Formats: sequence, C-alpha cells, structure tokens
Amino acid sequence: MAEDTIIKEHANAFKILLSQMAFTRAPMNEVDSVVVYLTTLPKSYEGLVFMSAHQTLSLEMVIGFLLQEEIW
Repeated sequence: MAEDTIIKEHANAFKILLSQMAFTRAPMNEVDSVVVYLTTLPKSYEGLVFMSAHQTLSLEMVIGFLLQEEIW
C-alpha cells in the first residue's frame, strides 16, 4: 500500500482478494489474513503492526481501528 492510499480503498481491495481466494477454495484463516493485511501497510503504520503482534485481533477490528484513525 502506498503512503497516500486511503485505508478504505485498501481494505476493500484486500477483502475482494480474500473473497476470491475463498471462491477458489484457498481461503485464508482469520489470523493469517490479519498478519498479511498488516504487512501490506506502509512503514508509517509500523507502530500499529508492532502493537497488534501482542494481541488477538480480527481483520474487521484492525480495519475499523485504521478507518477511525484516518478520520482524525
């Protein structure tokens, strides 16, 4: 993800990818999807990635948090 990409656009693209993977019978479990999503974020989100490594989070929780932070 480029630094100037809007989180909502990135999240939507990622969810489409997950849907496509599930359709091809290669679904990604929740933990893996969170890890992959976090690794696609730019360096400026490194603190969030580090904090998230110590918690069990859902993809929806991570995206929700990022969307809320982007508004501010």
